[in-house]
Amino acid sequence: HFYFGFDEIEIWLNNIEDNSIEVCQSLHEKLEGFSYVNADSFLEECVNENKNFQVEAYNFILKKELERDLITHILYLDLDEFWTPKDFSSTIKDIIILAPEADTRSFSWYFDSPLYDKLPFEKTYQKSLVIYKNNHVKSLVKISDKVRRVNIHNHSVDQGKNLLADGNVFDITESYQHNGALLREDCFEKNKNDVDIAFIYHNIFRSQLEYISSLLRGRKHANDTRVFKVNRIGYVIDPDSRSFKSSGELFFNIDSDKLNSYYKGYVSFLDEKQLLCELNIAQAFIIKRFNKVKAIISEDKTYRGNSIFRGIEFKFFRNINSSLKYCIDKVSITQKEVSIEGWSFLLNYHKPLNIKLLLKDSKRSKHLIDVSFDFVERINRPDVLNAYNLENPLQCGFNIRFSCNYEYLENKVSIYDFDENSNTITFLLKILP
Repeated sequence: HFYFGFDEIEIWLNNIEDNSIEVCQSLHEKLEGFSYVNADSFLEECVNENKNFQVEAYNFILKKELERDLITHILYLDLDEFWTPKDFSSTIKDIIILAPEADTRSFSWYFDSPLYDKLPFEKTYQKSLVIYKNNHVKSLVKISDKVRRVNIHNHSVDQGKNLLADGNVFDITESYQHNGALLREDCFEKNKNDVDIAFIYHNIFRSQLEYISSLLRGRKHANDTRVFKVNRIGYVIDPDSRSFKSSGELFFNIDSDKLNSYYKGYVSFLDEKQLLCELNIAQAFIIKRFNKVKAIISEDKTYRGNSIFRGIEFKFFRNINSSLKYCIDKVSITQKEVSIEGWSFLLNYHKPLNIKLLLKDSKRSKHLIDVSFDFVERINRPDVLNAYNLENPLQCGFNIRFSCNYEYLENKVSIYDFDENSNTITFLLKILP
């Protein structure tokens, strides 16, 4: 955010278990314009008084900045939100200057894409990104006595002039907009296939490992004591979700020279501020927290039915049922047909498992195609039974074939899910671009 023209950054921390305080203290000592607040006591006070910590913190900051009288605008963001200019070079000041009279300037959320092949800790920005416009906004507010109250997504300003990123008036008169948290439905539908001049890139997914790990952060700041962070709809984009209404796929392409300049500055920043070691420690913590989620799910399988786990590949919870054994021996792909040979069984279950196969479009993360088999053969596999010292099920082997009209398929089948109620094992085969 310093790169895109913000003059000051203040981070509020609460319920910290990783090395965030150490990182912030190091930055505070070395970086002009950076500060942080350990807000545990503020959070505890809000919880005791049944107040929303986030809203109370935002208004506390506004009051402080009114008294300090050194800055003109504030943008309140979560740490997985990135203010992003479409041209990847404009600054926040460039946008403000386009309409300096605006009291609020609202930027749409654009979600990152829940792609199964994302690696943990990939760079936030890539040369080409698949993103999804959402109907929520986050709003910049001009500091003045006219501001009655700031909220999570938008703000209340006496006789305020509320504009969108492109400078058009933001009509927030409809009750379903929750005081300007949401775009009007007609406005969203009209512009949902466009990438705005500037937007909030909301990285709620990242890799599956990071997404799963993030669920254990909880929402104590919202007075929610449940184990998992429940304001997520799963590792999926759901265009029909009423609370997270989103567009179809949009492609955001970044000029190579601008992207290289950005990351050259980022790497230099990490090096100059001696943060590379701390970054490794932080990433190790995320992996450790991911394993904690696996342990919780393993102990109480009912959690798996929660919508926050929708779309998660089975391999991330494979240790839930160690009785499941399987192997794909051979995948043959021709222009007209796909053949898959392998075996699967469940210890102490003496019947062949049901088999299901999904095709996954690598460009469309939410698009899974249920395959209808043209041929299914159950095969005796004494070699497998001997290896596991078993007598049953004798027909644990299988050979499945189906017609295929796709030009390119990955010559690799992975496990996607196992339904213990129906004893169905589901495999995944990817369609290549």
